[in-house]
Amino acid sequence: EIMDFGIGYSISSTSYPVSGHSFVTDGWRIMRDIANIFFIFILIYVAISTILGQDKKKLIGWVILVALVINFSLFLTKVVVDFGNITSRFFYNNISITNPQTATTIVGASGHKSISYGFASTFNPIKLFANVNRQSTTINSAGGVIATGMSDEQFAGFFTVFALVGAVVNLVAAFVFFSMAWLFIARTIGIWLSMIFAPLAFLSLTLPDKWDLGGAAGGGAGKYMKFGSWWSNLTKLAVMPAIAMLMIFLILTFLKSNFLGNIPNETTTGQFIGVLLPLIMVSYLLLQTKKTAES
Repeated sequence: EIMDFGIGYSISSTSYPVSGHSFVTDGWRIMRDIANIFFIFILIYVAISTILGQDKKKLIGWVILVALVINFSLFLTKVVVDFGNITSRFFYNNISITNPQTATTIVGASGHKSISYGFASTFNPIKLFANVNRQSTTINSAGGVIATGMSDEQFAGFFTVFALVGAVVNLVAAFVFFSMAWLFIARTIGIWLSMIFAPLAFLSLTLPDKWDLGGAAGGGAGKYMKFGSWWSNLTKLAVMPAIAMLMIFLILTFLKSNFLGNIPNETTTGQFIGVLLPLIMVSYLLLQTKKTAES
């Protein structure tokens, strides 16, 4: 469920507001005002440099241009983000997660398409308990007693083993799904910060080399205050979901192709293979998807 929410929320354009009052827009306005204060100091610097005989005429024109662009920096950032979101939703909308009985799209509690169901249905651990039945007796036409199923001791042993395996399956699946969810949630947070600090990133284009906002901020905050690193981070976050959704679309298409064929589930070995092999493949493919999208 958390993966479904993370994906659906991250690629929704409404998650990145550019008008009204919100955490992003209010934060951007504060950064814009700070940038405007810096422009005053830059103009003072240019005036003093001119008095001292240094030619700073080109810098004046550049400062005026950037000062105008800063007022549209939030909108320009949103355009880049929307490009990635629109591309991502093309693959997202083409992913079919339907209920085979009603032919309707399966939607989670968060209101987003249940992509996690599409993966989980391929290694459903409930399959392990398909043939775990207590012993029962029937009387045939000749009056004989026929015992079927497992004895109490066999039932307890098989149930314990299958329950443990089922728990491991669920833990592995939860880890993989949470990793994918965090990939998209972290992307959303990163874009919010890129939108908020956009004015300072554009401001850095006009600052003298000695005025290094990125170096002054240091650490992770510095990458949002220098235009080069800010732009690189923004474009990476914008296109990341498109790559991830393309791979998820291909993986789900592959899983629906019945690549394992008809594995007999009458035996314990067949039941284990029918659950563990799809789990291993799904986990590996999703983790590779995360790795590729992050790179």
